[in-house]
Amino acid sequence: MAAVSFAKPKAQSSLLLIGDEPTSRKLVVEGAAKVGWQSIVCKDLRHAQAMLDAHPDQRITAIIVDEVADEEDPCEVIADLKGRFPRVPILLITDDPAVEGPLHALRAGASDFLRRPIAHGPLLHALRAASNRCLPHRHELESLAEKFPGQAEFSSLMGVDPVFRQALAQAAISARGQGHMLVEGESGTGKDSVARAIHAASPRAGASVKVFNTRAVSEGDLEAALFGHVRGAFVGAFEARQGLLQECDGGTLLLDEVNRLPSAIQKRLAEALTDGRVRPVGAEHRFHCDVRVIAMSNEGLGDLVSQARFDRELYRVLSSTKIFLPPLRDRVGDIPFIARHFLATFRDPSDLHGPVVTDEALALLCRFDWPGNIRQLQTVLFRAAAFSDAPALTVEDFAHMARLVRRDERAQPPVNGHAGGIALFDGDGHIRTLADIEGDLLRLAIGHYRGHMSEAARRLGIGRSTLYRRLDELGIVR
Repeated sequence: MAAVSFAKPKAQSSLLLIGDEPTSRKLVVEGAAKVGWQSIVCKDLRHAQAMLDAHPDQRITAIIVDEVADEEDPCEVIADLKGRFPRVPILLITDDPAVEGPLHALRAGASDFLRRPIAHGPLLHALRAASNRCLPHRHELESLAEKFPGQAEFSSLMGVDPVFRQALAQAAISARGQGHMLVEGESGTGKDSVARAIHAASPRAGASVKVFNTRAVSEGDLEAALFGHVRGAFVGAFEARQGLLQECDGGTLLLDEVNRLPSAIQKRLAEALTDGRVRPVGAEHRFHCDVRVIAMSNEGLGDLVSQARFDRELYRVLSSTKIFLPPLRDRVGDIPFIARHFLATFRDPSDLHGPVVTDEALALLCRFDWPGNIRQLQTVLFRAAAFSDAPALTVEDFAHMARLVRRDERAQPPVNGHAGGIALFDGDGHIRTLADIEGDLLRLAIGHYRGHMSEAARRLGIGRSTLYRRLDELGIVR
């Protein structure tokens, strides 16, 4: 057992880390120390219990359990600790890309989980949440969704909304090229999944790909992370390091939240992408680099350029192809089958039935405005599935959402009518044309029945040939 000295200020937060995997231990201890936390490291539950018994007055602010700790069942460890510290947040470190492990951990008493390799940003977010002992009401557990593995195929992206489908079609066509791309949309709209799908459908699919969120590192480390550095370039640079641009030579860099890059780095990045050469920090020379950047932004970069808040040249380089993903509140008709898709991914492979959701609960989810978009929908469903033992999720499993919906509807009554997520009125308040409404209904039916045309036609009360004919007449590409 390795432990840090117990002498500390009264207000200092203490983190109990159970696990002896060297890399995770180093990242957690150093990350916690940067924000003033003291770390106590025990290699397994037995050593943790001995330490706690020897120091009964030791105050624990949060607990992190590493999944590889001495091959113990992490759920049993979490359940034991939850019984001893019912009010202390417990987090699980996992590298399992499947959802079942974290799902069982939540049921055992975990508050959250961290995916390996551990990033500085998510760790600090988890520690802050542990300190506050509360989570935001309207964005509850949004951070959980960021830890799920992203989809890597266009066929896995759910939705029949015309604007969304048009964006995917544009992305699929542009993926075949070599140019840089820009994917814009509010946080949680699926930009990361679309960017991964673009790479998977591109000529560089078999080459190196890196995903980098500018929020994951401090502003002072961004330049070295992107461009690399030479030995002695700054204090602590004991050896040379390649940057992400060089690591992705011949491949793709998925650059998330590009709008957060400092101005000086924006100019350097524009120069590097224009002439295809990268100069590490502190170096006199440059390296040739062939990299495709798929940038993502939760703000409109064109607006930022007009406000002199984003480099015009970098915007020009990135926006040769620009994809916009609409917010979920504009895709109400997509919510039911997106929800069912997520619940299917949460299912334990040994459980042939798995969680389902009632029509009444789906109707409630369709009435919420989802400021956190698809990411928030995913995490709300994940939380509901984790804490429900019933065969189906009902309105009662989303009681908090129901209160928010009732409050919002009292404060702002709807002005546009909808029928199952299909808009009946246009932006000027006039009834939409019958052809437009019929087109949306056909798209909704085909998406709802996952492309099974015979079933969609049967449910619509028409023949399959009639369905095909109406699609052709309305100009809907099949």
